[in-house]
Amino acid sequence: MIVFNHALPMCRAGFPGHLGEPWSGFDAVEIDFVIQYKHLTDAGYNVLTYDIRNHGNSGAANGGLSGIGCWEWRDCVGVKKYVDSHPQLSKMRVGLYSQCMGGNSQYHAIHRYPELFENVACMCSPMVVSMSAIYDAFSELQGIR
Repeated sequence: MIVFNHALPMCRAGFPGHLGEPWSGFDAVEIDFVIQYKHLTDAGYNVLTYDIRNHGNSGAANGGLSGIGCWEWRDCVGVKKYVDSHPQLSKMRVGLYSQCMGGNSQYHAIHRYPELFENVACMCSPMVVSMSAIYDAFSELQGIR
């Protein structure tokens, strides 16, 4: 099973920049994670994905602000505890796909609760960002240089 989390400012489905404001204020492109999920399920994997706090259909937390992983690690811990306590999921080998802010969140979670992640078989973590790089990119999108 692959636990798949997402980048900022996306959600578990991807990014709907092609639908206009407010998303196109970041970028006017569509990113469809469902295509990636299909590749994984076609290869025989089960996929569990979720919206990190303040994204998609998740609840609001921290005043609606993103910590770019500094608070969102709690979601990674919660999902892993859910998997470990589930009667079927707990019997599966677990891999993590954690990108961008999701990667930052996952690394924070692993650092704080290493014992919780001891049974993880692998982790793929593309595009993990530094705080200064993400602030520079978002500032540029808003016309601030």
